[in-house]
Amino acid sequence: MIGRSSCFVPSEEIARMVGSAGTTLYRLLVDPADGRCIERSIARYKPDAAMRRQVAAADLVSRAPDGTLPSGDGQLDHVTEYLLGGPTSEPNLQSLDTVFHAMKTQKFWAAQIDETRTVTWTSFFDRLYRTRSHDYRQYLSGRSPRPRPSDDTGSAERPPPASPDASTPLSAEAQRHLASVLVYAALCHRKAGGPLEAADDDPGGDTLGGDDRSTEAFRAVWVRHTRARDGRRVTGPHPSTPDPDTLLGTEPRAILRAEHWTDAFTPDAGESALRADEAGTAQDDGPPPF
Repeated sequence: MIGRSSCFVPSEEIARMVGSAGTTLYRLLVDPADGRCIERSIARYKPDAAMRRQVAAADLVSRAPDGTLPSGDGQLDHVTEYLLGGPTSEPNLQSLDTVFHAMKTQKFWAAQIDETRTVTWTSFFDRLYRTRSHDYRQYLSGRSPRPRPSDDTGSAERPPPASPDASTPLSAEAQRHLASVLVYAALCHRKAGGPLEAADDDPGGDTLGGDDRSTEAFRAVWVRHTRARDGRRVTGPHPSTPDPDTLLGTEPRAILRAEHWTDAFTPDAGESALRADEAGTAQDDGPPPF
């Protein structure tokens, strides 16, 4: 049974539910080669209840990068805007949490969807993240689903190793990668609940989209990392994340050559991260700290 608290239902309980008066069953047609729900289309602006149920069944959770909010708690989004010719059909609809929906509407993120409903997201730094619809094959075979298109963790494609020649200019892709890790480091070392500083860079406000901490803007940034102990996504930065000043004082090519960009700041980064997580220094999963 898939829902807010998913669980396995024994065959005896299924037989009881099927035999109960008033029970209605709906078939989910799944593509055996891909594991996704097969699309259904109607020609109108507002999707009907059946289409909403179908998209929710196909996605299960928000299609935002690293999204975990159940589809039923979010909104339906036209990936290609309706006013720009985007159809109201399942190949152009996705489940989104309200925060990411607002960020997409405000053009902080761009999205494209292909014929398999794989969504490619482009961030402010032109980094690519891909998410796909839910893979139902895992329930049929008892095995884990195949890796998602591109990186299953939602991480952007890694730049190729830089040339050891320091005189060689960095590629645009490498510069975007360095800029993104610098922003990540700045967010990690920012005081929880603190404003986005440097008022001269943002006259008239120090938050993204509003001054009220209850607004979606304050929930738009959530720093998390993958815990080495169990592979779980938890709130808080990677244990080896440097502060921005340390990052700026480091040779860029050392960061680009590292297996994980934080490895450039500790000789035994992998072991240190594992020890830190096992010691419980990494925060447990919870609401965003700002």
